[in-house]
Amino acid sequence: TMNNKKDELNQFLLDNDVDIILGSETHLTQAINNSEIFHPTYTAYRCDRYDGYGGAIIITKRSLIVEEIEIKDRKSEIVAIKIESLHKPVILVSCYRPPYRTLTEPIFQDILKIEKKYRNNPIWIGGDFNLPDIDWNTKSIVRNHYPLAINQSFLDTLDTCGVEQIVGFNTRKNSILDLFITNRPTFLERCSPIPGFGDHDTAILVDVICQQKYCKPSPRKVYMWKRVNMDILR
Repeated sequence: TMNNKKDELNQFLLDNDVDIILGSETHLTQAINNSEIFHPTYTAYRCDRYDGYGGAIIITKRSLIVEEIEIKDRKSEIVAIKIESLHKPVILVSCYRPPYRTLTEPIFQDILKIEKKYRNNPIWIGGDFNLPDIDWNTKSIVRNHYPLAINQSFLDTLDTCGVEQIVGFNTRKNSILDLFITNRPTFLERCSPIPGFGDHDTAILVDVICQQKYCKPSPRKVYMWKRVNMDILR
C-alpha cells in the first residue's frame, strides 16, 4: 500500500524532481491525511475506496496551479485535475479498473464525460486498467481473460475519445496492465519503464512537453533586528 511505502515514494519524488505522479491501488482511506504520507512540497488528489482497497491518486508539486475536476455521478475509481499552463490547461486523469467482469464499465463512461467536456485541451490519462487481453501493437483482442465485450468497449471508448495508448512494454509479468493515454501523442518525448513500487514489476516514466505555470511565492516580511530599540523591547 502507499502508506507502507511512503518513505520510498518520497525519496523517489525528491531525488528525481518529479512534477506529477498518476497512481492506482493506493489502499488509502479518508482517515489518512495527505500530510501523513507526502513531503510538504507535494500534495495529492485522491479517490479512496470505502473498504481501503483499490483507489486512484494524482500527486503534484504544490508549486503547480491545480484545480480538481468534479466528476458528476462518479461511479468508478477515477480522479481528475486541471493544471494551468502557458497555453491551454492540461487535463490529467488517474484511473483504477478493478479486475471485475461486469459488462457495463462505469469507468469508461466517466472517461467519456471528461473527454467530452475538455476535448480541446491536452488530456493525459494513466492507471491500471487490468485488461491483459489487448495487443496494443495491433489494437486487437488476442486473449480471453475477460469477456470480449469489456475489451471491445474499452477500445471503442478510446476511439470515441480520439486518444492513443502509448505504453508498449509489459508492466506486470507478460501483460500491459498500466496504460498511458493521450490525445496529444506528438507532445510525448519519452515513455520508458522504471522499477515499480507495488505488485507490478514496472512503473511508467513519461516526459511530456508542457510549459506549466507556477505559483508565485507569497511576499513575506523580513524584520531587521539591527533597527530595533532593544531598551524599549526589553
